[in-house]
Amino acid sequence: MLVLFVIVGTGVGIEAGVGSRLTETIPSTTMTTTTTNPTPVKFPSAKGVAYFLRLAKKGLEGSFSATYRASGSPLDEDVSVIHVAQRASSGQSPWLNGIGEWSYRLAASGGFREQWIQLSDVAAEDCWAAPPDHPLTCSATSEFSGSIGSGMSMYAFLPGGEFGVMEETVEAGVAGGTTRLDVFHTIGAGTLGLLVCLRATTHVGPETWCLTQEGFLASVKVGEPAEFNSWKSVQLVSRESSVTAGEFVPEGVPKGPFVQLPAG
Repeated sequence: MLVLFVIVGTGVGIEAGVGSRLTETIPSTTMTTTTTNPTPVKFPSAKGVAYFLRLAKKGLEGSFSATYRASGSPLDEDVSVIHVAQRASSGQSPWLNGIGEWSYRLAASGGFREQWIQLSDVAAEDCWAAPPDHPLTCSATSEFSGSIGSGMSMYAFLPGGEFGVMEETVEAGVAGGTTRLDVFHTIGAGTLGLLVCLRATTHVGPETWCLTQEGFLASVKVGEPAEFNSWKSVQLVSRESSVTAGEFVPEGVPKGPFVQLPAG
């Protein structure tokens, strides 16, 4: 099993509201710092959590490509490598029903592979292969309409899928009052720099999402996935601000018609 790196460094608790830029949200008079076992300080209001969601939404705009490693897979595999790509104008996001395109390619350590290409809010292509030596079987471009099943397949586009989970978690916490929401900062390994994180503590344990300063999903850590289509640990490996046309081409020969990806 691959061991994913764990974010280490200085934790920062925030006790005030936030401005329009990350550097403006943590003035020295409202910051507490520790060098071991950093403990986030809960916001006295929802401003910090709202800022986190705005930052995550911003991270879904424009064009990008990225690679993640995910463990604790819903496919009962040790590790999945997931490559995502999105093509959209600056300030725009195709997730879920905006203008643009997005795609992902997933390769699990046990050999299962899948690909999803969302060409618009009403057109999609998908491919899959179970044994390692089998070629990808693909569907031709087909009319697409969202459903519970398709949502499960689309979740592996991690920046968008996890944003949906964040929103649902925050809504449940605000409405029910049974979820503690903490926003804090930590130092990411390598070139990730300062990350802003949201920790939601529920009766089943904590879930933590961390974003880069630009709002891009950097990591996810949960005790036990609430849904079968989620992972216990997700870590950003690399990210580019550009994409190629090949990101939106099926890797197998389209067979048609559109067939829902098989559930893991």
